Amino acid sequence: MQTFQLRGYLGDANAPADEAGNGVIARNIVSAKGILTPFDFRHAVNDRPHTSQALGFLLGKLVKKMKLPMQRNPDLYPNDDNGDTLWHIAQQGVDLSTSREIAFSVVFPTKESALAFSVTLLRFEQKVRCCHYPENTAFPMDVTVYPTMVPSHKAISAFEEELAVEAKPLGGLNDGWEFSIDDKDV
Repeated sequence: MQTFQLRGYLGDANAPADEAGNGVIARNIVSAKGILTPFDFRHAVNDRPHTSQALGFLLGKLVKKMKLPMQRNPDLYPNDDNGDTLWHIAQQGVDLSTSREIAFSVVFPTKESALAFSVTLLRFEQKVRCCHYPENTAFPMDVTVYPTMVPSHKAISAFEEELAVEAKPLGGLNDGWEFSIDDKDV
């Protein structure tokens, strides 16, 4: 049986843990002998440019294979709507370290405002879809934007803020986000 050590951003496996828990994660991975395969480690390191992303991927694999409860990291999953949603997704074993298309919805009170917003996003070379939902009388127009990004709290929150800045003068409001997963994601 081989023991693998991954050192870097989250600390040395033999170092004592600091207040942020650095070192603990590396020790936990090292103690997972026989559970994580050499392929898991190669895949994590080769496909992820940052050690923290590789460790996140490996921890997800470890938790899934051992069926261990995950501990919520408030830096990755803050206590807000986006953090709660991402935490729920991570608990399902979905790899949140890979880029994917995320659908962000922004609603508008008029067709004109939705179209103006759509044109702005098209100028930023974003993929958009504009739909009319007459049952929503206050905001019947929905513009969905489809950027490709790593679904992190920081990236999603920043993109929502950018959308809000562009939508507010037109009377638009953010209405959430979503992405699809398939069997290879879990």
